[in-house]
Amino acid sequence: GSPRVRRNLKIVYLIQEGSYVNPGDTVVQFDPTEALNNLREAESRLEIAESNKDKMAASHKSQMTRLESDLRSAELTYELSKLNLEQMKFEAEIKQQEAKLQHQRNELSFLKAKQDLASQKIVQKSEMNNVDIDVQQKKSDLQRAERDLAQLTLTAPKEGLVVYENNWSTGRKIAIGDTPWQGMTLISLPDLSEMQSITFVNEVDVSRIKKGLKVDVKLDAFQDSTFPGIIA
Repeated sequence: GSPRVRRNLKIVYLIQEGSYVNPGDTVVQFDPTEALNNLREAESRLEIAESNKDKMAASHKSQMTRLESDLRSAELTYELSKLNLEQMKFEAEIKQQEAKLQHQRNELSFLKAKQDLASQKIVQKSEMNNVDIDVQQKKSDLQRAERDLAQLTLTAPKEGLVVYENNWSTGRKIAIGDTPWQGMTLISLPDLSEMQSITFVNEVDVSRIKKGLKVDVKLDAFQDSTFPGIIA
């Protein structure tokens, strides 16, 4: 049947009617131009999204390196000022006050550096989550585009003889160039192992026919073959 998509599809290939096909053989191909364009666009959008993620990861790494360096420097300055404060116990009161003030400033700088690092980790996690969501969305779009393209190639689900169905829009059997509606049956693959044949019997022979009677069937197309059957 015609794939259920949101646009009209044009048949560009049909296997010859009467062909015998095996499972997986291509029987109908629709014009893939639009689907291929959508696929290429989806691939491009995914590539951009992944590139943006790589750039963000590099930027985050650079930011964290700088903040960690700032933290180490502030911590060292804080520890040194603590030692200096210890050594100033025997100095003049004014010098002790100056050392205490400097130590407080160093402590605040150290605490701020710790807070900046912790805050940046939270911000980076949120930013990376948003980028990951975007990448996953672009991957889903690409997978959808791949499925849409795959739907344009119809293959035989089983072996059988190809029989074209009627296209009620044109009043004839389906043909290359047709744009069938969604879900429309295009090709049938009758099971040749068991078939029904509707035929006519001469009036003089009707009395000799009954249900369950075994018969031999011969077809004009297969003059050398005989098919056993039972009257139903």
